[in-house]
Amino acid sequence: MGDNMTCITEFTLLGFPLDATIQMLLFGLFSLFYVFTLLGNGVILGLISLDSRLHCTSSSHTWPSLTQPMPATPCPRCWETS
Repeated sequence: MGDNMTCITEFTLLGFPLDATIQMLLFGLFSLFYVFTLLGNGVILGLISLDSRLHCTSSSHTWPSLTQPMPATPCPRCWETS
């Protein structure tokens, strides 16, 4: 078999041929999604910091997998902590 000698020298990204007003509306919509996501995450972090029952302490971990590094193997048996 012969080797593939195809050489790509340029790549053109065309995108969606939309009107500028539609692009601005979509930009605003996705910007709102992003801002609401950031605000929601901030509310979650704020509530966790206010309620001491949600804090991770060394004696009792609420979510032990968040305080330990994730192993490189996909084996669930290896994740068990004793």
